[in-house]
Amino acid sequence: MAGAGCLFLVLGCGESGGALVAGNSAELHAALEQARPGDTITLHEGTFDGAFAVPAGVSLTGAGEGLTEVVGPSDSAGLVLEGAGGTSEIAAMTVRATGHFAIVARDREVTLRNVTVQVDLGAGVGVEGGGVEMFGVNVRGTVTADNADAQPADPQPSDVSTHGVVLVRAEAGGNGLEVSGFASVGLMAVQSTADLTSVEVHTNLGTGVLVAGGQMVLAEAGIEDTLQGTRLIPAYNLVTAEGAVFSSTNLRLSRSGGPGALHAGGGEVRHEGLEAEGNAGAAVWAQGIDQIAVLGSALADNELAGLVLHDVTLSEVSDTTIDATRIRTRVIGVGAVEFGDGIQLRAESGGLVMERVTLRDNGRVGLLVDVGAAASGAVSVSDSTVGGSGEQLGAVWQGAPAPPGWDEAVLREGATVANDAAWDGALDIVDVVGPSDFESGADVAASGLAGVVGPSD
Repeated sequence: MAGAGCLFLVLGCGESGGALVAGNSAELHAALEQARPGDTITLHEGTFDGAFAVPAGVSLTGAGEGLTEVVGPSDSAGLVLEGAGGTSEIAAMTVRATGHFAIVARDREVTLRNVTVQVDLGAGVGVEGGGVEMFGVNVRGTVTADNADAQPADPQPSDVSTHGVVLVRAEAGGNGLEVSGFASVGLMAVQSTADLTSVEVHTNLGTGVLVAGGQMVLAEAGIEDTLQGTRLIPAYNLVTAEGAVFSSTNLRLSRSGGPGALHAGGGEVRHEGLEAEGNAGAAVWAQGIDQIAVLGSALADNELAGLVLHDVTLSEVSDTTIDATRIRTRVIGVGAVEFGDGIQLRAESGGLVMERVTLRDNGRVGLLVDVGAAASGAVSVSDSTVGGSGEQLGAVWQGAPAPPGWDEAVLREGATVANDAAWDGALDIVDVVGPSDFESGADVAASGLAGVVGPSD
């Protein structure tokens, strides 16, 4: 076959369900021109350099991750799948990005199966319109804990791997997704619908997962070790905003350089079986959303707070433990304030339903209720326990006068019994997080994937 260039083996060429085989880049281009919906092109072991447009309904199968590798140029995705007309499957290969996306799909149904996406520069998988199913997909950038401080404050795809998976007005599902090593966002979903199981997003800089509008369901997932680097805005394992509806089951949020999760800007959130520990900020920070439920969860060894609940229309916390929140100092106004609260509730409107919650050994206070002008009946606490030592407070109500018996169903233990009885002061509360302090999906919503890596293909 020496010098044949475009010579490739065709079995059933042009017929639906036919099989084509390619051993180099020229053969793959030729096979893609010949392929029809239902065809599968088998890629031999080797490297395929170039930008390859995959027709609707055509699939690619390699010899295995690390054996078959598609390497895209700096100005285009390696695999481009555009337009409706049948599902395409990409399987058993590595796809590498060198300045653009590795894989781009627009208005196409795509399945990724046993695929490694290696991003040297640029971004990993971009899906705009249509949908993607991901099974056994590993999307890897170049950011590590060791080099995070060396990354630019405003990461650009020409300089570093910036985004792992980006969904824009798309549907996503699947089981077994890992995303790590990106300088802006690991997984971004903008006005999309996603239902994902067994997801691991870790060791990203800035934001692990960003959900801007739309809906996301995560099950048996971990979002961990999001790095602060030299950025001025905090790191977040998880951000939901812009009216997003988010639900998690057995989610781990651990060791963020800032809060474990920030929920802001409307929407609804439900965490069931959440484990959050070791975050350098509140485990969960919710502000200005319609509803949050934290059920059957364990939040431990976080800084500042277990839960910050500010102006949430309805907060429900039940069957949950919040322990050992560590003191963190923040500047409030012109002074430094030490926070270390199990639950901090600020309720100018709305309220809290708290049942069977245990708050122990939190650095400043177990439960702080700052009701402002809220109606006295907005907070309901039942069958809950607070405990502490030293100067730690148990359950404190401030602002509007406390309704008689508001804490009758709170069992105080240890030093909190005497400390609460003697307390007649007021505790500072944290300021809200401004929109400039976390990533936004607005630009990507307006410009699509070209707003992440442009110009578009």
